[in-house]
Amino acid sequence: MSHDPDAAEIQAQPLLPQVRMIWFFVVTLLIAAGLTLIQVSDRGSALVNALMFTCLFLVAFGTLSALTFVIAFSLGALERAVVPPEERVESPFAHDRLPPQVLPPSSPPTESN
Repeated sequence: MSHDPDAAEIQAQPLLPQVRMIWFFVVTLLIAAGLTLIQVSDRGSALVNALMFTCLFLVAFGTLSALTFVIAFSLGALERAVVPPEERVESPFAHDRLPPQVLPPSSPPTESN
């Protein structure tokens, strides 16, 4: 068995993950459970109302978090597309050297023996 160096390269991942069929069944189950909670909450159960509002809060929070991430990611991608590479700010510690000194030393260092 020969070792091919090209086979060891990491392939680019797609932007959206691949979804298996099982997740469609999980989502269907969650929607059915949510509809059942709504139907039971019409009968006046306080615990079911609390669970329903907790789930609604979690869904709203997740949606707003995802929306905030998409906005931040889009702004970062837009900045990378607009700003030329030579003007991009990068970390001074990204290389194997010290960052440039902002203030020069007031006096040259003296060697002590």
